Amino acid sequence: TQRSKQVISSGLGEASSALEIDGSIVAHVDTSAKNITYIVIPVKLASGQHEVDLTPGKTTIAYWSPNKGIALTDIYNATLETGTYTDPSQVASEMSPDENNTVLANIAWVTNINNDKVLDPGEKVFVVIKFYQSVQPKNYDTIKVEIRPPIGAPLTIERTVPASLNNAVADLD
Repeated sequence: TQRSKQVISSGLGEASSALEIDGSIVAHVDTSAKNITYIVIPVKLASGQHEVDLTPGKTTIAYWSPNKGIALTDIYNATLETGTYTDPSQVASEMSPDENNTVLANIAWVTNINNDKVLDPGEKVFVVIKFYQSVQPKNYDTIKVEIRPPIGAPLTIERTVPASLNNAVADLD
């Protein structure tokens, strides 16, 4: 029946993520301390998906680091939808993790067609995750990020920090 098709279609939509990585995940490195200060994850809508509301509280971002003993269920701090950000360091410079909020995430629009907090087809965002000094990932640490939109499966990203952190930017792909 038509209702059965709708239920199946809805279930398939919930089983697949509406979001996907759009490029390389990069880390900004403090080369003297050999730690990662922040990471940048480029994200867009998955092909064929509808818009996703990225308002804090509707979408959550979780962070785990087994090496550091960290499991945070929602580090999503703010959305920067006015204007566009081509340099993630602008976003990171506005973030201030501290001993109480050791890991923070902001979403900044690279392309924002209608200046709202909804990711539409053709739009792209940077998810910028900044670390307080005491929890900055170092070589061989595992980092895991889960971006959970209000509808659909979460986008889960897991990476191991490279052995060498000698350059100001490290590719986490």
